[in-house]
Amino acid sequence: MIEENKGNVVGKYVRAQNLSEAAKEIQQLLDYLAQTYPTSTESEIQVAISKIEQKPELRERIINAFEKGGKTALEKLVDHPAAAIAIAIYDGWKNPEK
Repeated sequence: MIEENKGNVVGKYVRAQNLSEAAKEIQQLLDYLAQTYPTSTESEIQVAISKIEQKPELRERIINAFEKGGKTALEKLVDHPAAAIAIAIYDGWKNPEK
């Protein structure tokens, strides 16, 4: 049946799977960020952002996870104190002129 209905069933399943995987990856990244970089104060947040920006592999993981799952969907799925920081970092990387 899935083969006969390629555009609908398969597409929806793949999208849900990608979103779930991306949310899981973002959650893991946020756990790592929260443990590695304290973000209790504004100055700690700035230091964390600066250190994260110096790690290209971490930057790529964040960007890929957001792009795979969709930023808006991940904002709703990921419940983590550091989520706003990761989203702000992602927005800064994708829109550096703002």
